[in-house]
Amino acid sequence: LLYPLALVQALTGRADEARGTVARLRDEATRHGVRPLLVRAGGVLGMLELSEGNVDAAVEPLTEASRLLDEMGFAHPGAVPVLGDAIEALACSGDSEGAGRLLDRLERQLEAVSSASARAGALLYRGGA
Repeated sequence: LLYPLALVQALTGRADEARGTVARLRDEATRHGVRPLLVRAGGVLGMLELSEGNVDAAVEPLTEASRLLDEMGFAHPGAVPVLGDAIEALACSGDSEGAGRLLDRLERQLEAVSSASARAGALLYRGGA
């Protein structure tokens, strides 16, 4: 339950608590070898950093989460939705090439699913990348 707790804490502006819970989540995920939880932890931390305007701090956890998703073979953009935040972080940090690569990946994944909201998000990211 650490992931939903960290997410709620981040979304309700309890940043310090969220960071502490993310650290606990990462420790547990690492100890037990549960990579999907590492992805979720990176997603929460990256989203939190983006929401506070810490773009550079958001890049690492979000790109690492995106890399792990790819490594594990997660090809549904809604399974663990970190690609959008990763694209935003990279684009805002000035890495338009990295943002473009992730956006291309997201658009390839979208071809395989029928999700109007995900397609709308990809159009939004395409405008910012």
